[in-house]
Amino acid sequence: MKKLNAQKEHDFVIPANFQGISIDEGLWTEFESSPGRLAQLEADKVSYLWDRMSERFAGHILAGTGHSNEHSTVSNQEKSVRMMAREPRLRRRMLAEAVVGLIQKTPPNLPLFRATRVCLPSRPGDPFYVFLLFSGPENESPEKCQLGRRNLLELLCMVTKLEFPDAQDIVGYATDPGSGAGTREEAFCFDMKSWTAEAQVEAQEWRDKLGLLKQIERFETNFKEYPTIEGRNGNNQARFSKLKPRSMRNSPCPCGSNQKYKQCCLRRQ
Repeated sequence: MKKLNAQKEHDFVIPANFQGISIDEGLWTEFESSPGRLAQLEADKVSYLWDRMSERFAGHILAGTGHSNEHSTVSNQEKSVRMMAREPRLRRRMLAEAVVGLIQKTPPNLPLFRATRVCLPSRPGDPFYVFLLFSGPENESPEKCQLGRRNLLELLCMVTKLEFPDAQDIVGYATDPGSGAGTREEAFCFDMKSWTAEAQVEAQEWRDKLGLLKQIERFETNFKEYPTIEGRNGNNQARFSKLKPRSMRNSPCPCGSNQKYKQCCLRRQ
């Protein structure tokens, strides 16, 4: 829960010169009640939106109710769900906040409106994500609006490849703006490893014709797995990354003597 390796991943590797490991009784309880852990759970609430998105698309695949076209076949939809589901919790928090932030900044019920956000991967080789909010003409049927939104999402994914040539996989997600967000949505994955010169030319033509991603505003943000909490005195409380294991001195002795450890085996050492 605490250690990160060189790839910034959690691992549990025991050094070669150690023959064993012991964990103090009650350490997990202390971790669960620590300020850092409580702050983490609170910050992770938004990430459950990402879980529900993955579950909805998986449900459509199983029920056969998902839409299908050249880039959103069942196998393609399954790949997009797998990529969404393999994201770690901290990354899910970041992606969900990107979707929520885009929706919150988008006025509802505006005809012919679009807003786009592209999320870059945290590590090389991970997928890019393209989020799109789109509403068609005021008198357009929902079916035609959905088709237009789907086609626009495909073009945005292609143009994203132009902007970021190292992209290997791009997952696109589109929905309605404002309060209707999530009622009509689609997602699919582009495998850009088979990117061709013809696709490059087509993407450039559509970017110039529709002005896609021509005015990109880039910003970066840092997400702490264990957010800092303000204490009563205004100072930052220590995150769990600085939490020390609880001492066994006042715990029952593991030898079964029913005495405290400090009064039993510790005294004999």
